[in-house]
Amino acid sequence: MKHYISQYFCALLAGVVLCSIVAAQEKSKSTPLDQLMAGSRGFHIYLSNKYVHDDLELTEKQQRKIRHINDKYNKEFLAVKQPTHLEAGVKILPNGKMINVNYQETPQYKAYLAKQKSIRTQQKDAIFKLLLPHQKRRLMQIVVQKRLHGNNSPFGAYINRRFPALVGGLTANQKAALEKAVDEYAKEYNSDIAELKKKYDAKMRSLLPKEKRDKIEELMGEPFLWLHTIR
Repeated sequence: MKHYISQYFCALLAGVVLCSIVAAQEKSKSTPLDQLMAGSRGFHIYLSNKYVHDDLELTEKQQRKIRHINDKYNKEFLAVKQPTHLEAGVKILPNGKMINVNYQETPQYKAYLAKQKSIRTQQKDAIFKLLLPHQKRRLMQIVVQKRLHGNNSPFGAYINRRFPALVGGLTANQKAALEKAVDEYAKEYNSDIAELKKKYDAKMRSLLPKEKRDKIEELMGEPFLWLHTIR
């Protein structure tokens, strides 16, 4: 009997190890780009943006169909109810040991997240069927830019921790050169943008008589830029 029990536990342990190896292999098969895209916000977010529409040169028909798809799947997404009364906090085991219980690790919550993910995947697939090959490629490029730049700086992509793997690796000297340049060029870029804003703001004000320009100067002063929003 002990022999069979021993065999059973050995088989069970082997199964656990095998599953871990397979999972690691599957993860290793995914490219840095796959991993970046997996962590990105839903593609529907980008395809709800007018500037993305213009860049992709979407037709009116494509835009109408995309709106219809987004409406359909967004309703399905919002209809997924988050589970309640999930066990969380500190749990005392029979042996007296205390452990932290995270509600996000419960089967109910994981099923909830899986359902949401499935809906967004279906939404993306439906949208991609409407796009031409060059539009898909351009959309992916836009998503990569937005994911890498983040809110760090206009050139944040070049110091993003994911960047080296995406371009096939960088030497220590190349990384250092990019870090220095990002800081330097971001300041120059913001300064140039500020001057450009002032130039065209002055053109706008010049369309009005002097008393109106004086009133604007008193009311608004020099143009102010939300530089952190410029990308």
